[in-house]
Order: sequence, then structure tokens, then C-alpha cells
Amino acid sequence: MLQQLLSGRNFSSDRKEVIIQDVAITGMDGFALIGLDLVGSYRGKVYVYGRPLYDSATSTVSIEDLDFDISTRSVVHKTAEWLLHDIIISKVKPYLRFPLREKLLESQLMAQKMLCHSELSKNIFITGSLDSLSVGGVRFTDRAIQAILFARGSLHLSVHD
Repeated sequence: MLQQLLSGRNFSSDRKEVIIQDVAITGMDGFALIGLDLVGSYRGKVYVYGRPLYDSATSTVSIEDLDFDISTRSVVHKTAEWLLHDIIISKVKPYLRFPLREKLLESQLMAQKMLCHSELSKNIFITGSLDSLSVGGVRFTDRAIQAILFARGSLHLSVHD
């Protein structure tokens, strides 16, 4: 999703411009690490990290408290100070919001379908209803954004001879 939002975007400040060619996001020690391949007035890869935050009122995951990692910060300070806050931090941040409401509803519908008298194994059936599905928190891993989900409903397991 982030690749689609940011790849090819250009940002400028004070007659300097960078274009984001590639974006990668991963998790590290509870933080989201975003790698950005840039061309233009600054050419190279920069890394920005932030803390994932889930807003239950809007069902949105965002990455807050953005900053450059230590090695990137020293390179950026040496080559292009304008890049530090004007472009990367302030202009990329709005794109680091991931709405989950629609995905939650889709997941709830899929789970509900699976609970409609599904056969788990020979002669073992599950039936139930999923009344609500909510997010209890989020975390980034090296491969995914993981959500901790809370489900409320009923479940009936039956074994037939």
C-alpha cells in the first residue's frame, strides 16, 4: 500500500527536489522502519523510523514520532539539511496512515462465513456467530503489520458419529 502511495512522488523545497523511487517498510524492536530510495537533489537511500499507533476512533494505524535513523541523519546533515524536516519528515508523514475499518469488516464477514456449519475434520463441525471484531493493538514485524484482534460472539462445536 505504501509503495503505491509514495513511489514516483516528488517533493521539493527551496528549488531542490527529490523523487521517491522505491519504498520498503519493516519492523524493528517495536518500531516501523521505512527505507526510501531517492533521486534528484539528493540521491541514495534514507531510513526513517517511527512508532506505530492505532487510533480506535478512526480505525487507523499511523506511524508517529518520525525521525531519521542515526546513520541516515548524519549523512543527510552532511549533504542536504533541507531534506531533514521539510521533505521527508513533514511531507511523507501524511502517507503513513493505514485505514483498517474496511479490512476489519471484510475479516469479520469472512470469519462469519467460516462459522456457518463448517466441517473442521471428519464429523467435527463448527457453527457460530461473530458479533464484533476490534483491534487491541498493532505491531510491526520484519514481514508484516500485525494487529491484535478481539472477537466477541458465540461458538458451537459438534461431533457427529
